[in-house]
Amino acid sequence: MLAHADRRRWPLASVPVGGQICVKHKSGDIALLTVQTKSTALPELAALTMDMTIWRRAAT
Repeated sequence: MLAHADRRRWPLASVPVGGQICVKHKSGDIALLTVQTKSTALPELAALTMDMTIWRRAAT
């Protein structure tokens, strides 16, 4: 974990397919993560597949 980063946690079961998370880096890069598939039937094997789009220096 980066020393200057805010830590956030979301339960995997609460993330819907199609759900999006936006992240901004101190450099101004912005990333948009979109959940493509979700498997939570077996908690020990739970997984997400995500698509990520990055805009470099978008918020500078």
